[in-house]
Parts: sequence; structure tokens; C-alpha cells
Amino acid sequence: MLSICWLTGGFIEWELFIFALLVYCLRSVQLPDGSKIGWFIMSNIYRYTIVDWVYEKYNPWKAGRLLDDKERTWLTPQLQEEFEQRKQERELELMELSKYYQEYNPHPRKLDIRDCVKRAVCKAMDMDYMAAQRMLNRIKREIGEDSFRSVAVGIELARREGWEKIEFSSQKDGVVITGLRFCKDHPTGTYILQEPKHWVCCKDGVIYDSYINSLEFEVQYAWKVSA
Repeated sequence: MLSICWLTGGFIEWELFIFALLVYCLRSVQLPDGSKIGWFIMSNIYRYTIVDWVYEKYNPWKAGRLLDDKERTWLTPQLQEEFEQRKQERELELMELSKYYQEYNPHPRKLDIRDCVKRAVCKAMDMDYMAAQRMLNRIKREIGEDSFRSVAVGIELARREGWEKIEFSSQKDGVVITGLRFCKDHPTGTYILQEPKHWVCCKDGVIYDSYINSLEFEVQYAWKVSA
């Protein structure tokens, strides 16, 4: 293990290496309750990195890699119970959110790439994906921007199309305007929402995007495409 750290030329922090070595050496030492100290340390790491984080953003549509059966053995019975409880709570939340969400990916090959602007424009303007790409790239060239994802391209598109801009203060009635709140407040009409580094289309009170988390992001402002 020491040779690995030397060969990496410092890419592995010594503090992390020493911690891992300590856990490995103490893996079989028992605590008063009979549990192994190594498992105790790793279980608490899992508590903060898995239980308290992953299931805050757990997404059944795009769940990714979660705990497998082998990894679950690292959790104490108490943490396993908490893990399952948080999972069930999050799934109930997502069932409620799904009323305001429709999975949407107009990419010709259904790739999940950084194309939220194209997705939003396709749905809001009822355009083909490649047609939206050509339009955005044309605007980019005409105004001298480096990327079609720039704020300036979005503003110029809105100006050309005559969209009305709806601005929000950071809070409204003491509540942050999230995608979900916007959907509930605007059950009709077509809008493009500007969220932090993200564009998404809201049509008739439903968010159309490739992942449901857009409902939980703050809406900074919106463009009203049609009533």
C-alpha cells in the first residue's frame, strides 16, 4: 500500500491512507456491545454519505447504483432500518411529485447530455431536436457567443420570440419558488423556467425534463411562451 502511494506521486492524500490503514487494522477489534470497531466506523460513514444524502435525492426514474446486498452488510441493523425507512418516505414524496412531472428527452438517440436548453425549447416551441439545435447555434453565432447555453442566447431568443419575462424575488410569501410551486401556481400555459444553471419547460402545470429534480430547484425567473 505504501508503494501505491509513492507511485501515485501524491494523488492519494496521506491522511486518507492513514485513516484507511487504521480502519483496516482495527477491523476485528470488538466494542462493548459486541460489534466490530471497523464496521462501526464504516457504518457511520455510510450513514452520512448514503442514508442522509443519496435518499435525499433518490430518484426511481434514474436511481443509479445504490447499496447492493454485500454493501448492506456494512450497515448496523439500526442503520439498515433507517435506510429502508428513508427510502420508503422518499418514494412516497416522489409519487406525489410525479403528478407534476413527465419524463422527456427529445434527443434522437435518447442520450442524457448537457442539452437542457434544447430540451426546454423543443417542448415549449414544439420543435424537432435538430431544428432547435440549428436555431440556437445560429443565434449564438449572430450575437458572438461561445455557447448556445449562455444566458445571452436565451435572452436573445426570448426577445426575438416576444416572450414575457416573469421575475421573482428570492422568496415569495416566505417560500422559495421551486419548480413544483410554479407548476401549482400556473396550471395552464407554456413557460420556460430558469433554474440555477438549468432550463426546463413547464406546460399546463407539468415539468417536462429528463429528471424529476427540476421540481425541487429554485425558479429564478420564467419566460411565458404562450397562454
